[in-house]
Amino acid sequence: MQDMGQLWLRSEVTKLDSQIRHNLSSAMCLPPFLVPDTEVLASSPHLVKQLVYTKKFIIVIPNVVIQELDELKRTSGRVRDTIRWLEVQLRSGNRFLRTQRTTERKEIPFIKYPKKKDKEAW
Repeated sequence: MQDMGQLWLRSEVTKLDSQIRHNLSSAMCLPPFLVPDTEVLASSPHLVKQLVYTKKFIIVIPNVVIQELDELKRTSGRVRDTIRWLEVQLRSGNRFLRTQRTTERKEIPFIKYPKKKDKEAW
């Protein structure tokens, strides 16, 4: 009887180990930071809310997205609701949702286009 209990316990531990390994491997596929654009927040805010509530990702809202939402709120009730939700979450200190910091930016390098005669060589 005691041997059966030990065998059952070993099988349970093996099952749990495999579940943990599977969960870790699937979690490694996605980056921890997600940056939604204006279109997602304006048309499908429920998706962003679901991602925040899973507590698996940190959603970073860029400053330019906030500015665009501010412009869109005049014409869309859904955008106004989204902005209100963002304000509540940010005021409450939700650690899975934050705005872009001033130091978090990437400069876009200047692109020098070739002259017309050089384009033909392409």
